[in-house]
Amino acid sequence: MFDFVRKLFKALNSSGKTWQLSLAIVLAMFSGFLPGDSLLLIDIVFLALILNINFGLFLLFSVIFSGLAYLFDPLFESLGYIVLTNEDLKGLFTAMYNSAVFRWSSFNYTLVTGSLIVSALLAVPLFFLLNKLIVLYRVQIGEKLNEWKLTRWMKLFNEEAKSTSVFRWWGLGVFGGLAAVLIAFFVLFFDPIARIALEKLLSYSMKTQVDIRSFDSSLNDLKVEISGIEVADKKKLSHNLFQIETIRFDLGLAALMEKKAMIEQLQVNALAFDTLREKEARPYEALEAEDSIEKAEEKGTDNKAGKDPFVLPDVNEILAKEELKSVKEARELKSEIKATQDKWTKISTELKEADDVSQIKADAQRLEAS
Repeated sequence: MFDFVRKLFKALNSSGKTWQLSLAIVLAMFSGFLPGDSLLLIDIVFLALILNINFGLFLLFSVIFSGLAYLFDPLFESLGYIVLTNEDLKGLFTAMYNSAVFRWSSFNYTLVTGSLIVSALLAVPLFFLLNKLIVLYRVQIGEKLNEWKLTRWMKLFNEEAKSTSVFRWWGLGVFGGLAAVLIAFFVLFFDPIARIALEKLLSYSMKTQVDIRSFDSSLNDLKVEISGIEVADKKKLSHNLFQIETIRFDLGLAALMEKKAMIEQLQVNALAFDTLREKEARPYEALEAEDSIEKAEEKGTDNKAGKDPFVLPDVNEILAKEELKSVKEARELKSEIKATQDKWTKISTELKEADDVSQIKADAQRLEAS
């Protein structure tokens, strides 16, 4: 943290252009105010990498503006709703929504539109205001701080700017490298992740075990092939309710560009019903219990004791640990009552037995008299 603050002061006191700092903060405002799942953030990061701005300052103020966004989100949503529901702009927004480029921007969400409008309105005034403040700092404060031995020892001044050009072309390499990593991850891990997710989703929807042998997708022609689909019969786990050898379908590129999923060609091979499974399926309740255990282990809920840390303690356990006088007296009284009950029960039993003996003697005397 100290090292970052030192670099920040170096940037403020360097011979770099003021616009490099001001523009970094302005772009950070856009990225901070936008929702985290908005694809417009990719455009903002791309600009931050291409333009020769202070990237560390951009990251720092992105976090700061993200915190401010939580306070102003209701304002953004209200403003976005007013603009998007304006009858005079209905035709414009309809045309934008039918455009693939604008649809991917998610402008039809009130929070996105509201935050963009506020950021755009504040961008130019904030840019020039920051330029003035940075110049004022350098002239009025920076020169005085430079006279201190401590600041000279910390080397916060006389930092020469590495470059004052508008663009830094190596940013394209960084952005391209990130894109390559994402594409590699998609190629290597998307298919197995999609297969597992589809199995769990279908099992949850149908309340029975669903198995998928393979899931293969192709980015070149946007084709998907799912093989070995088996849906267990919940009433007869040794058989499948139905099974499909392969399902192939093509996704329309034009529809995907418009954030739609449209299947152009669908092919289903070897559909069969009530077939014998190679291995008997497990009951859905067992699968669900297994998933619950796995989720509990992932959350780390009391790994040693196996107890839920959020379960409220028992009142009796708490009282048992406390040496309260009233509790002690109550226990003693309860013991005395129990002892009294046992005593009278014993006396009653003895009296009953005495009555039985007297009755037997009376009967014996009557027999002798007869």
